[in-house]
Amino acid sequence: MSRLIFLPILSLALATAGAARADCLKARPGRPLSVLFVGNSYTYFHNMPEIAEAIARANGVELSTRLVASGGATLHDHLDSGDALAAIRGGRWDYVLLQEQSGFGDTYLVDGRFRVRSTASWIADARTLAAAARAQGATPVLLAHWAMRDSAEDQPMIDHLYSRAVAAAGACLIRTGPARLAAERSLGRKALYIEDGSHPTPVASYLVAALVVRELTGRITSLPARVSGEAIEQDEGKRLGRTETLAELTGAQVRTIRSAIAGAETAAVAPVDTQPPEPSTPALPRPGGPVTASALVGRWSGPLKLYPVPATLTVTFHAAAGGLAADVRVQGDGGEARGVMDAPVTVSPRSLAFAFPKGPNGTTVQFRGVLTGRAGLAGVAGFESPAHDLGGVGTWRAARVEASAPSG
Repeated sequence: MSRLIFLPILSLALATAGAARADCLKARPGRPLSVLFVGNSYTYFHNMPEIAEAIARANGVELSTRLVASGGATLHDHLDSGDALAAIRGGRWDYVLLQEQSGFGDTYLVDGRFRVRSTASWIADARTLAAAARAQGATPVLLAHWAMRDSAEDQPMIDHLYSRAVAAAGACLIRTGPARLAAERSLGRKALYIEDGSHPTPVASYLVAALVVRELTGRITSLPARVSGEAIEQDEGKRLGRTETLAELTGAQVRTIRSAIAGAETAAVAPVDTQPPEPSTPALPRPGGPVTASALVGRWSGPLKLYPVPATLTVTFHAAAGGLAADVRVQGDGGEARGVMDAPVTVSPRSLAFAFPKGPNGTTVQFRGVLTGRAGLAGVAGFESPAHDLGGVGTWRAARVEASAPSG
């Protein structure tokens, strides 16, 4: 999942519209298939590759898998560590499945929600790994992931980014989005997402595994309701050496997954060769009156929607040499506060601005705001890392808590 550090409480040729390219993935019936999975927590949750093995066996296909994955890992992380290249070169694979991290190595927040924006830096990593797979005689396959529960509108962007990588890397593509959406209509989101709104439930991992089997083998007539296998620790993906039930589905869930997979190739989805719009960001509110230093002096406090956890912004404006300054404090829900003293404040007739140099991972948060009335401030805040791989835009509000004492 996306990685972000704020307060100690956080550690943070184009494809067709079908689930896979029919001219790229070709079934090899009659002999066992070996598949290497390279990915992250989306890939290893509930030991999805071993679920795929069980589903393949139920359909008369011997599928052997190996998993190279760790929590939050990007394809670039795998290249840096050398683990993926070593695995690719150390085995005889029919397919090498590559799954990028949920944000494509780019952590981006809008009003505290993780969003996906257009980014191309990861495509070079996919191209390198795909080339290594081809050099070993394997077919590289990009396994497109799904949008987060609260950012379902990001699925077209996710599919578009994978499509760009397919064209650049000469890889095949399996898209999970259409089948997952079809299943969600019948089962509801709670059946497919765990509480964090990002990772899959056992049912969702089963859905992805079944889709992979269908696309790699060309056959899927039987779906076992219960699958057992080796347990995997969910935070970092370590094998635990014990057997447990990986997924257990009701009859209705099995029927839904069968239907979702059968209809995945013809699912009506937006064309993935056209870039969707970037996530919309909040705008500065309409001013409620002129902004003056005298109107601001005093303490203000209210909610800040910028991080993945609730936060409170407290600003104390005071007179300073040459103008106005502010003591700024940001308190995360349940975490320690970060603050800065005497931040310069820019005041214009209709707005104010100040910077908070203690943003996520050493970034600086730029605040802009307006007066919404005699006792209210509202505005937008944003940060961006120099490498443009960490950014966010959000809103804030503050009510007057304490006015300054009158002078003299």
